[in-house]
Amino acid sequence: MVKLSTDPATRFRTALALADAGIEMMRAQIMRKEPSLTPKQVQARLNKWLRQRPGAESGDGPGIMRQK
Repeated sequence: MVKLSTDPATRFRTALALADAGIEMMRAQIMRKEPSLTPKQVQARLNKWLRQRPGAESGDGPGIMRQK
C-alpha cells in the first residue's frame, strides 16, 4: 500500500506533477492522431482541449465566471 503524504506542500506538488503528466499525455495523443501537425498546431489543439474538455466549460472550480 502506498502511504500518502499529509504535508500540504508535498500534496500540492504531486497534484501539479499529475496535471502536467496528463497534459503531456494529451499532447502525445494529439501528435499520434495527426502526425502532420506542426508544433504550433499541436499547441493550439491542446489549448482548445484544455478550455473545452468535459467539466472545464465554465472553469475547473467554483468562483467568478469569466466572460468568453
